[in-house]
Amino acid sequence: MLSLQHQVLRPPHPQQHQSLPERLWPHSLLQEKCENGAKWEDDKHKGSKIYSIKGEKDTVAELSANGPCEAVIAVYEDFVVYTSGIYHHVSGKLLGYHAIKLMGYGEVNGTKYWLLANSWNEHWGEKGYFRMLRGNNECGVESDIVCGKP
Repeated sequence: MLSLQHQVLRPPHPQQHQSLPERLWPHSLLQEKCENGAKWEDDKHKGSKIYSIKGEKDTVAELSANGPCEAVIAVYEDFVVYTSGIYHHVSGKLLGYHAIKLMGYGEVNGTKYWLLANSWNEHWGEKGYFRMLRGNNECGVESDIVCGKP
């Protein structure tokens, strides 16, 4: 079995999610120091609203209006060896789930795709990015999208 970095289980629906208790994520793990010289408390940025969307139409509208969102995809063995092109699952077993950033959308020769950012490294895929088939909920990408407002 191939190992998969950043493998995650599908998270709970955002409206049902509660902050982790301090004892599970101790504040002492954070390095409260800004490299830019700013004060830690003054340099924090928090979103004012978090919400979920689903489907191609709503996702295209959200990306156009407010920019990138986060999504979770099912990762199969053929995804790990992806190098370029518009990905769609063809072969291999399910390895797990992976959080990705949904950056945009496009179309090439009549094939619609999502533009996504992966967190593995810039040597994977298309310099750390990948395109995935759009409009058929490929690997669940259109079913669990979380967005936010600054």
